[in-house]
Amino acid sequence: MNIGTIACLIFADLFAAVAGVFALLGPKGALLVSGFQSIPKERRQTYDMDKLSRDQRRALLLWAALWLSGALLCQLAGPGMSFLAGVLWLAVFLRDVHGDAERAFAKYRKDTRNSSQGRS
Repeated sequence: MNIGTIACLIFADLFAAVAGVFALLGPKGALLVSGFQSIPKERRQTYDMDKLSRDQRRALLLWAALWLSGALLCQLAGPGMSFLAGVLWLAVFLRDVHGDAERAFAKYRKDTRNSSQGRS
């Protein structure tokens, strides 16, 4: 087993373990998402924390799968494939990075307009 394979497996294990933490915590896992805890407690209630936690878990599992694929490629083609896995992971990671918490969590806002109106 070469160093690239070992490095990729370490990252895959790490991300899979953190995904497991999100699976165990359920909606409470949303508090572990970077930036979400900086939102005031009253406003956090307006977000779908279950969906946020599930999406974060899926992202972590995707990252683990990328690194696991990198480990397989390292075994088949050589340790340099770990660099390719790292570049792919970085591209996927940076796609989801936002500087503004409002923008980052906008898709998790609960629709308060429909719940505040009575049924007719």
